[in-house]
Amino acid sequence: MARGDYDTIIKNKIYIESEKEWNIELQQSDMVWYDLVVNSHEIFPLKELFIERFKKLNKQVNDNLEKRFVYFICSRKKVRFSLSKKPRYSITGKKLYLYLEVGRDKKPVKITLPAPKKKSDRPKVEVTDKFITFTDNIGDKYTAPLHDFLLNNQIDIGIETVVHYVGKTKLPERRPLNGSHSGLNNILHNISNEENDIFIFYNLFKIMVSANNNEFKANFIVPNSMTDEINVEKEGDILEKSLILHFASENQLNNLDKELGELRNNLSLIAKEKNINKITMRYEVDDTSEYYKFGSSAITPKHNHTFSFSITNGALKKENHDSSY
Repeated sequence: MARGDYDTIIKNKIYIESEKEWNIELQQSDMVWYDLVVNSHEIFPLKELFIERFKKLNKQVNDNLEKRFVYFICSRKKVRFSLSKKPRYSITGKKLYLYLEVGRDKKPVKITLPAPKKKSDRPKVEVTDKFITFTDNIGDKYTAPLHDFLLNNQIDIGIETVVHYVGKTKLPERRPLNGSHSGLNNILHNISNEENDIFIFYNLFKIMVSANNNEFKANFIVPNSMTDEINVEKEGDILEKSLILHFASENQLNNLDKELGELRNNLSLIAKEKNINKITMRYEVDDTSEYYKFGSSAITPKHNHTFSFSITNGALKKENHDSSY
C-alpha cells in the first residue's frame, strides 16, 4: 500500500463538503542516546548500528505510507553505573542490587531487582559506567547500554525528560546527528554534559481525518496518509510546528513567531481548501517509563500531552486538554 492509494475518497462530493477535523496520535517513538552515537564502544559499532536501523525503518515507512519523522532533542540528568560499588546479590540471593550515580554531584541511587531462585541461574553481573553485562553459567554474555537497561526494565529513579528542540526530517539516519545541525550544536554547547545526557526521540504519527456531513448524514474516518489529501511535506510541517509551539522551548523562542505564522498559514489554507477546521494531537508513548515523561521550559513534565489548534477569526487558537498523567 502506498500513500494516496485511497485518493478517490477525497474526490467524493459528500466528503469534499464535510466538516473535517484531524485527530493525531503517536504511532511510535524511538529513543537514541546521543553519547553512544558519537563515542565508540569496544563491543558495539553503535553509530553504524544506528544508521542501519533507521535506514531500515525509513525504508519500511517509504515502502508503505510515506511520512516524515518529527524528532525531539532532549536532556535528562546524567546517570552512570557506580564503579566504586559493584553489583551484588543479597544474602538470601533473592535480590540483585545495582548502584547508580546521578548528575554532576554523583548522587547515589540504589536499585533492587528480583534474582532467579536457583543460585545456578544467577548470572555474573559486571558494569562499566555506561554498560551492564550479564554472563550465564555456560559463559554466554548479554550486554546492554545503561539507559536501554533502565528503560526496558521499567526502572524509574525520579528523572523527567526535557524537550529542548523539535524538528522534522525525511532522513532520520542523517538528521539531526550528521554534525551540521545548528539546533543540536547549540544544545550541546549550552547544556552541561557533566549534569546531563542528551537523547533524540524519533516520532512517527498517524493522522485520522474525521469528516461529518449532516446534510447527507454521512461520516468518514480515514487516515490522511491513505488519501494524501494533505501532502507529506505539509503534513510534516503541521506536526512539527504544532509540537514546537506546544513545548515552546527556550532554545526555540527566537523563532517562535515565525513558527506560529507558518502554522497559522497552513491551518488557514487547509481550512479554506479542504474544510479541515481543527487539529487535535495526543502525544503519549504506550509505555509508563519516566523516559517518556516529557516537559520543557514552558510545559510541566507529563506522559500525556493533548492539545488542539484551530483558526478563529484569522487568529491561531490553542486549547490544552488537561492531563496530569
